[in-house]
Amino acid sequence: MKLSNKIIVIIYSSFVFFVASIYLLSDVIAILISNLIVFYIALLFIFFIFRKHDDKLKLLQSKIKKMQKGEMEEKIKLHGKDEITKLADSINSLMVAIKSKAISKASKNKEIEAAKVDFVSLASHQLRTPLSIIKWYIDYIVSGDAGELKTDQLKYLRETYKANERMIELVNNLLIVSRIDLGTFSIEPKMSNIVSLSDEIVKKFKKEIDSKSIIISKEYDKVSKINVDPSLIKLVFENLLTNSIKYTPDNGIVKISIKEKDDHVLIKVSDRGCGIPEEEQAKIFTKLFRAENVKRIESVGTGLGLYIVKAIIEKSGGSIWFESPSKEIFSEEGDPNLEGLGTTVFIKIPLKGMKKKGGSKSLSV
Repeated sequence: MKLSNKIIVIIYSSFVFFVASIYLLSDVIAILISNLIVFYIALLFIFFIFRKHDDKLKLLQSKIKKMQKGEMEEKIKLHGKDEITKLADSINSLMVAIKSKAISKASKNKEIEAAKVDFVSLASHQLRTPLSIIKWYIDYIVSGDAGELKTDQLKYLRETYKANERMIELVNNLLIVSRIDLGTFSIEPKMSNIVSLSDEIVKKFKKEIDSKSIIISKEYDKVSKINVDPSLIKLVFENLLTNSIKYTPDNGIVKISIKEKDDHVLIKVSDRGCGIPEEEQAKIFTKLFRAENVKRIESVGTGLGLYIVKAIIEKSGGSIWFESPSKEIFSEEGDPNLEGLGTTVFIKIPLKGMKKKGGSKSLSV
């Protein structure tokens, strides 16, 4: 009996311990599960906060990249009281300040540029009269009307006359450029024959053409009369032929082609001059630009002619481009030694004519 009681006591004690262990373990599991739940909730909360801030940071990064490209129109739209939103507000304020300063600077630069153009226009206009008077007096003296001149005197006066002519050309070109830059020049189209206008300018250069024994080759198709501003078209031909005649060697050739093509008139002026170096071709229509090879051949020049031509053609709705070396002449002659020389200027004028433009001044000076 005593042994049995002991066994019962041991079994009962073990059972109590087992039950107590189960209760204790269940409490541990409950605590563990509750801790896990809290952990996951905290993790989700952190992820949400991070995701929210990450989106804001990405938006900020995107906007800063746009600012680097000069895009400052659109503001950063963020809401909240966190540090990232405050940073976005600061960037928005910075963009407003930068934009305001940029507008102010652009306006000031525009005023300075306008003042420079006005000065050039005024100076050019004021110089024309005395230069014209000098030209008239020199011409009068050289003609012998003021009395007989010695050979040396005649030589010096003729040199002075040429220098005065160059000054008049420069002043006239500066006056034209100032009107182009200010946008004050007018375009007054009327029904005209482009071929006749071209021939008129060729006749004007007869003395220069004959002095260099240059051949003027003309390719004129039957071209309809179209609405163009005669004074501007003559100014275009005058500038193109000035370059072609000046840089074409003695006994050379200058070709003028005027043909009607589909919806436009195509004008081509080709020469056998020195051509335009490939590395300088992008600047050829730039104001005051003269290629280095041209400077070596002819030290005198304004670098304004092609700038004027381009402005006239493009402002009136046409297009202009060039090729150098010129295939228009050399491909026909087939002389491999001529490769790399010459220039052809192409001009397209729509058959519907030049666009009319209002203005207070004519480019014809």
